[in-house]
Amino acid sequence: MMDRRVIVITGASGGLGQAVVQGFAREDVLLALVSRRIEPLEDLVRALALTQERVLCSAADLSKRMEAEQALRAVLDRFGRIDCLLHLVGTWHGNVAVADLADDDWYGMLETNLHAAFNIIRAALPAMLEQGWGRIVTVGSRAIERPGSGQAPYNVSKAALLALTRSVAADYGAQGIRANMILPG
Repeated sequence: MMDRRVIVITGASGGLGQAVVQGFAREDVLLALVSRRIEPLEDLVRALALTQERVLCSAADLSKRMEAEQALRAVLDRFGRIDCLLHLVGTWHGNVAVADLADDDWYGMLETNLHAAFNIIRAALPAMLEQGWGRIVTVGSRAIERPGSGQAPYNVSKAALLALTRSVAADYGAQGIRANMILPG
C-alpha cells in the first residue's frame, strides 16, 4: 500500500471532482476525497466500487484553516504522505455589476475560490517539503484571460488563484514541488 501514490482531491463530490475521481479509480493509487459533506463522497465511493483500503473520505469547509489542516492530518495519519493535491473546489456567481455587488457575494466568492485553495495548499506543503516531492494542481478559468461582464468576484478570485499557484511554484519548485493550474475550456 505504501508504494502507491496518495492523491488528495478536494471538491471531489462536484461534477468535475466526480469525473476526476472516476479517472483515478482505474489507477493503482490511494485516494483522499474531500468535500463539504461526507454523504456524496460515500455515495461516489460505493458507485465506483472502491475498496475502503484505497479511500479516505473527509468532510471539511476548506475556507476554514483548521478544517483544511484536519483533513490533511487525516490523510497523513492514514496513508503517511501526500503526493498530489488536486484542488477542484470552486464556484461561480454572476450577472451582477460591480456597483451592485453585495458584500456577501464578493467575500463568499473569494472564500470559496481563493481562501480554500490557500488553506489546503498551505496545509499540504509541510508534508510535501518533508518528502522532497509533491504536485499541486488548481483549476482556473478562461475568465483569467478574458474577464466576463457581471462576474467581478469570479474574475478576481480566479486571477488571484493563478497568482497563488504561480507563487507556490516559484517558492517551492527548487524543493521538488510543482504547482500548476488547469484552464478548462
